[in-house]
Amino acid sequence: ESSNRLQGFQKLRDTYGKLDMEAARLKGTGWFTEDPKDVSRFGGNTQWRTADFKAGDVLVFGLHTLHMSTCNVTSKLRLSIDVRFQPASDVLDPRYFGEDVDPSKRAKSGLHASDKDEEKGSGPASSGKDGKEKREEGATAPTVTMAEMKKRWGF
Repeated sequence: ESSNRLQGFQKLRDTYGKLDMEAARLKGTGWFTEDPKDVSRFGGNTQWRTADFKAGDVLVFGLHTLHMSTCNVTSKLRLSIDVRFQPASDVLDPRYFGEDVDPSKRAKSGLHASDKDEEKGSGPASSGKDGKEKREEGATAPTVTMAEMKKRWGF
């Protein structure tokens, strides 16, 4: 609650909140943490909010909303769908649109990846503080882990 304006969250918003995970060649889930209690270190009276969702309910939030879910410990199906929209006048990101897009070569993240057995990234020189790649064209970009990014950001 209030993470969008509390000063304690500013560093998180300026680093992780602006990270382009594919451009940074992030290896692993891409999640900042798996521990919901981690948000308490950013100060204020921070706490996660939830509601009693029923079948058919929809939750809509912006791209930069810090969010997470817990494990489904019931025998009931829980479905989460990520849908994104943009104005038709916006330039399309060539990584996702066009005839030359090969989904099999896309980075895997979320539940399709793992932080537990991720290979060590190639070190801090692989990308800048903002996660943007810093390399010569044609060179193979090294990967970086969330643990390395958090250390670089001072978390």
